[in-house]
Amino acid sequence: MWELSTRGNWVLVATERKTIVRTYTPNDPKVEYKYDEISPIYVEITKPAVLIGAFSETAKPHWFLGGIVSQYLFISPSTYLGFMSGVKAEKVINIGLNRLNFIEFKTYNLNSYVLEIKIPYWLEDIYIEVWEYQGYEAPNFINADLEAIKEDLERIEAKIDAVENYGI
Repeated sequence: MWELSTRGNWVLVATERKTIVRTYTPNDPKVEYKYDEISPIYVEITKPAVLIGAFSETAKPHWFLGGIVSQYLFISPSTYLGFMSGVKAEKVINIGLNRLNFIEFKTYNLNSYVLEIKIPYWLEDIYIEVWEYQGYEAPNFINADLEAIKEDLERIEAKIDAVENYGI
């Protein structure tokens, strides 16, 4: 059982504000400025549940996409040095702009992992907050045990019904 609404269960683990870089291009008659998009933001996380807020002061009101979040795991069975040390997990999530977004990642039985937050190229500024849930969470094995108990109870009830109905 999670206690998501308890404010004390959330810990702010990262805040970052970034803006695009404009470079004046006097020799190019077609483009007055060259824009370099905002670089990705990386945050190390130790828990599977996070809230990610993305806010832009210059975004148009109808824009929704605030970022694209990927989970990277610190594993590498390879000895080839050309690979980066983080392995991208399968879950890639779009986060909404100007709101907090709840995401639950798999833990893969690792102590920590990294979130990569890519910022859409059309955003000129971004403010990101990452909150980590550190409250109580029921382990997955409890949910599995509850399902097994339910199945056992259904089987026992069926046997009781058979005894009552047929005297067996």
